[in-house]
Amino acid sequence: MKRENILRQAENTVTGDRATTYGPAKDHFQAVAKVWTEILGAQVDADQVPLCMAALKIIRLAETPGHVDSWVDLAGYAAIGGEVATEANGVIVEVPSPIPGAVPAATDSVNVVLPPLHDVADTLPDEMAPKPARKVKS
Repeated sequence: MKRENILRQAENTVTGDRATTYGPAKDHFQAVAKVWTEILGAQVDADQVPLCMAALKIIRLAETPGHVDSWVDLAGYAAIGGEVATEANGVIVEVPSPIPGAVPAATDSVNVVLPPLHDVADTLPDEMAPKPARKVKS
């Protein structure tokens, strides 16, 4: 199956049948995250749910790489995950398309508005914090 067919089928799935059946993805993933948080005893956020579901699809594809439905589902989880995560983190991406309703090409311009940056190093656990540069003996 060609990539555009996989993407088209994924789009139809996440914006059609499943969207109608399950409602907005963000709401559905928030509900899933809440249940997983209780089951696992660790905080799970809505934007982590599609990551976990994509991991499940990748594991299945390692066993059955020719199973088209798993490729379609993986593309769908990537799309929904990107939407949920960028909305949750305040990222706004505007991609003008030359043809109404067409998927933008990689060469189309993209304007990205990010939330204010903060010093990430201050928020890292000690074991992940950047280490001071070491001096090299000459």
